[in-house]
Amino acid sequence: MCGINLLIRKNNLREGIQHMMWATAHRGPDHSAFHVHEQQLAFAGNRLKILDMSDASNQPFWSEDRQQVLVWNGALYNYQDLRNLLLEAGYRFKTNSDTEVLLYWLTYKGVDGLKACKGMFALAFIDFRSNHVIILRDISGEKPLYYWNEGQEWIFSSEQRGVLAALTNRPAIARDQLEAFFTIRHTLPDQGFFEGITQLLPGHGLVLDFDGNIIQSVQFLYPLLKVSELRKILKNY
Repeated sequence: MCGINLLIRKNNLREGIQHMMWATAHRGPDHSAFHVHEQQLAFAGNRLKILDMSDASNQPFWSEDRQQVLVWNGALYNYQDLRNLLLEAGYRFKTNSDTEVLLYWLTYKGVDGLKACKGMFALAFIDFRSNHVIILRDISGEKPLYYWNEGQEWIFSSEQRGVLAALTNRPAIARDQLEAFFTIRHTLPDQGFFEGITQLLPGHGLVLDFDGNIIQSVQFLYPLLKVSELRKILKNY
């Protein structure tokens, strides 16, 4: 479990991202850090060490030339296969982590490259060459990612408390969510417990510029199976 926090707005960036990072510190007790970029955006990561126990994979995780940076939560199951493809393409690695593989895979392939990623994850990838931010949850939706948006201001966090930490005024409780929770013991899939806080749906994402404009909406679906493949799966179940 790690923590993702990202803030796009024109004021109180440093204070806002610090409060977000502190609010989600329990998600990554091994390391926390933040970065503010030119009063346009700020991001922070809370890391729980799992695969690579060294500090070399701390987040936010930067590329060697510091043109890309990744904050994410999850695991990339086929990272060795992707790593081999990146080695063939000329990339070199300084760690043995899936974090570095995912960073360079996104650098190499862009948002469409996520179709080849097998795992469970939510992520924020910032590319300073294009001035674009990729925000995404994988199709399983196991790792959470909440957001708040008003105009060109965006707040993203792994938890609702992280979003609340960056807001000046605390939003009202979403009563329909409370009713759903006490009725079916579950919340509605794309909403939080507070008005205006939304959960990014599984398999969905956004590409934003540093001014908070939406460049692209992303949606990944489960691949369609042929009838013969489906029968084989059911037979072996």
